Amino acid sequence: MYPRECGCLIRASVLIALMLSPLPSALAGAQTVQVVDAAVVGRGVRASELIGSTVRIDRDERIGSIDDIIIDEKGQLYAILEVGGFLGLGGRRVALPYSNLKIDSTSGTVIIPGASKEQLEKAPVYEYRK
Repeated sequence: MYPRECGCLIRASVLIALMLSPLPSALAGAQTVQVVDAAVVGRGVRASELIGSTVRIDRDERIGSIDDIIIDEKGQLYAILEVGGFLGLGGRRVALPYSNLKIDSTSGTVIIPGASKEQLEKAPVYEYRK
């Protein structure tokens, strides 16, 4: 058996060797980060401003409101809409790809071009994970 001090020296040597050895690129976080033009992003609309916004269909008919914005594990955006109901009661949530929405940044109006009230009312109900 080694004296206790030897065991500590061996562990310390191994730790130092690991600290000084280069890490594989996957562990070192070596990834290319894409930088975007801040002016382009600045022309967008903040998700926090969209939540609660009234959503209309082509005929300028109010269909509901944006309840939330969801980002999936692949980075795809979805709008969760509260449709149907009256004054926030009796409605149900449906999920649509965010790309289906058209947002007029000057008026703040959110429109779903080509959608009908019947389509949205027949869409599967979206339930938040618990």
